[in-house]
Amino acid sequence: MAYTLYLGDAAYSSWSLRGWLLLDAFGIAFRSAWVPMYSDAFTDMQTRNAPARTVPALASSDWPFYNFRV
Repeated sequence: MAYTLYLGDAAYSSWSLRGWLLLDAFGIAFRSAWVPMYSDAFTDMQTRNAPARTVPALASSDWPFYNFRV
């Protein structure tokens, strides 16, 4: 199973760091996709990744997006 973790700018989104730390601490393999917040790219990511329209958002090839808060 392949995971992709969508993250926002480190300067604006401490939640993104928490999601990254959680997966890293448990040794879960994932790909990071950094999306610049307050940009058109972030708006596009929100549209594609509904219903999780915030970061961090975790995606898998087996299930839809999941917006998690640590």
